[in-house]
Order: sequence, then C-alpha cells, then structure tokens
Amino acid sequence: MNSPGRTLLFAGVLLMLAAPGRAAKQAAPEVAPRHGTQRLYLRDGTYQVVAEYHLAGDHVHYYSADRAEWEDVPTELVDLPATQKWNADRDKAADAAKAARAAEREAADAEVRAKLDVVRPEVAPKLRLPEKGDFWAMDIFEGKPELLPMVQPAAEAAARERAHAEFESQDKKARRNPSQIAANEATARAYEANAAMQPPMAPDAKKAGEGGELKLGGTKSKREVHVEAPVFYLKADAVPNPKFVLVRMEQDVTHQDRRMSPPSAEALSGGSGKGFASTHVETLPGGRWFKISIPLELPIGEYALVRILNEREWDAHVWDFGVNARAPENGEAITAETGQ
Repeated sequence: MNSPGRTLLFAGVLLMLAAPGRAAKQAAPEVAPRHGTQRLYLRDGTYQVVAEYHLAGDHVHYYSADRAEWEDVPTELVDLPATQKWNADRDKAADAAKAARAAEREAADAEVRAKLDVVRPEVAPKLRLPEKGDFWAMDIFEGKPELLPMVQPAAEAAARERAHAEFESQDKKARRNPSQIAANEATARAYEANAAMQPPMAPDAKKAGEGGELKLGGTKSKREVHVEAPVFYLKADAVPNPKFVLVRMEQDVTHQDRRMSPPSAEALSGGSGKGFASTHVETLPGGRWFKISIPLELPIGEYALVRILNEREWDAHVWDFGVNARAPENGEAITAETGQ
C-alpha cells in the first residue's frame, strides 16, 4: 500500500504533467473503445476514467474522460494487471449483456415471424401472401417469383355490369363526352380489379356431366402464368374444405371465346382423364391457407380450376388462367419488392 507522502507525490506529478509547459494537449481519439470508457487503476487503489490509454516507455499515455485531454502518468504508479482485469471483465459482462439482448430480440422476432407465417405465409424468399385477396397463383417471370390474383370471370363480368349501369345512369351528353367515356372505362377496369379482392361468388351448382357447355369470353384469360406447374394459394375461410378439378379449355377463334364441357362424374371423383386432371390440396401450418398443386406439367393453353361441390355437383363459377412461358408480365402481379 502506498504511503500518504507517495500519494501526494503522485498527485504532484499529475499536476506537473498536465501543465501546458510539460505536455501538449492532443485531439480526442477517433476510435471509441469497445464499451465506452475504461478504468486506469493506480497502485494506491484509485483509478482514472479514461477513453483510451497505451504504454509509452516509462509512462502511460491516456485520454482523461473527466478532463477531456491527454495526460501522462509514470508506469511505476499504474497497476496494469488490475487495469487489464477490470476492463476485460467489464467487456466480458458487456458482451454477455449484448448477446442476451440480441437473443431476446431474435426470440421476439421469431415469435412475430411465426404469427406472420400463419396469417401471411412466405411462399418465396421475401414474398408473402397478401392480406387482401383470397386466391393467388404462384408464378415466375424472368426468374422472379410473383403472386398473381385469381379471379372468377363471372365476378369480373358482374363488376363490369355494375360499371355499365352507372354509365347508363348518366345523362346522354355525358355518355357522349370522350373524356367521360374514358373515365367510365377506367372505372370498369377498377371494378374488375377489385373483384379479385372479393370473396368467391356463391356457387352456381351444376350436376356432373350436365349444365351445358361453359363459355368464357375471349380466347385468352387475362391471367397467364409462365410456369408449367403452377401452384395456387387459397384462404381457408374463403372456401372451406376445397376440392378442385383442372379442366383444359378449348379456344374458339370464330366466336372469340373459350369452352369447356361439364366435368363428368369421373372428374368430380378426383380422377384424371382426357381434358381434366386432379389437384392436390394441403393445409399450410396454422390452418389459414390451402396450397393447391397440380401433379403434372401443363402445356401451353387455357385452363380453368373448377370447384367440386360434392360427388355429384360442380360450381360453374370457375377460376381461369392460361399457361404461356412467352406471355408478357402480368400487370397486377405482386413481387417481393411490391408486396404488401
């Protein structure tokens, strides 16, 4: 233990070294220590709070955190083992606390991700199913995963009819105005786009093999996927216990439409045959979404997903899509960058 005289002598040394004539002041260190300030212990048991220190021959050069200036102290007055031990222990404790906080954040993030995976599952890197919309197709365009909203053509037609009714309610002068006509068409397209965000229509039940030939307007669907084996995602509360059959639609260029024969009893039973194929439905973890896959590669063409109501009936309100690797990108597709 140092004597009182030794302590007074050391204090005098500090004052002399801190004087302007003995040591020039230097700028504060640019690189901060790992965990803020440190302690420079002296042999008398006291210590200096420093931002940085290093050995310089017969003295220790340090930056005082209290006085905000560089100072020196003789090496013989410094307890280096105590200094190094305290700073090492402090760093170890700080590292452990930092690791614990990181673990807590990761656990909290994992809990959030787990809840999000139920409501909005991640179906491709950084691409989650949106909150809005009940039915989506997974597509890949130029190597980029995309989600394409699936829409019932009957729902789009009903939306356009509503827009047409609004147009007809306008006076004759407005109906002849070019700008108003363009505005009405924009409204109709907006109504059609909104149809994709609405729940499926109430079933239009038809008996197996009956109901007449189903016709859809246009020789191509408004939705074309670029992959031969598309996968679909359906909200569980939109269509409980879903069963689907995939039907190939024939293009009629003369009448500018697509047609399909009513699914047979064989198709409704879940089998595959000429012009139709079975689908596989699985429930994603959490039970909020269904994944619908087709166990075969589809050639270029037009198709419809037909809902099977029971072993004897099918729903005439189908979901249509095309398969064409050379088709342009779908304007309404959602990517990892544009997703909700």
